Amino acid sequence: MKVQAYISYRGRCKAALEFYKNAIGAEITGLMRWKDSPDATMVLGQGGRVTMALVKTFWTSSFGMLTDKFGVPWMVNVAAPKA
Repeated sequence: MKVQAYISYRGRCKAALEFYKNAIGAEITGLMRWKDSPDATMVLGQGGRVTMALVKTFWTSSFGMLTDKFGVPWMVNVAAPKA
């Protein structure tokens, strides 16, 4: 079974991943840290906080995360155009 999770651990990610690897034999195939994300500006980000700029990823043409000025968290996942 393939499980794809997006999880935030507030600075304890390494410990959590080690726990999951030992507890259930999880294989970590990808990891992105907040400190590695580029700065960005987006229309929804005005007055809010961009936590991950829109970037090309292995699964899509654009993905990003932010909390808008009303406190609503967003995960923007733009589908890659069909060829």
